[in-house]
Amino acid sequence: MVVEQIMTVSSNDGGSVFLQVECGDFIAIAPSEEHPARWWVGQVLSKVGNSIDPSINSLFQVIDIDTGIIKIVNADYVRGIVWHNSK
Repeated sequence: MVVEQIMTVSSNDGGSVFLQVECGDFIAIAPSEEHPARWWVGQVLSKVGNSIDPSINSLFQVIDIDTGIIKIVNADYVRGIVWHNSK
């Protein structure tokens, strides 16, 4: 499955994928692992750290590349990095 291949490539260090996400990245997002076919791709506009450790991403502001709708996405929904923005 495509989502599994993206996750494997992005999390090759054994860590969580969402920890590696940066602004400008294109990410694969799926609301649940039970329905992986409902995934979509979005570009990260901004990221929000959690209250205990701000360096750990907990929310992302993402623009859906198909619809142009800006959404707030929980970090748990990130399934992989499709394209990493190297600055």
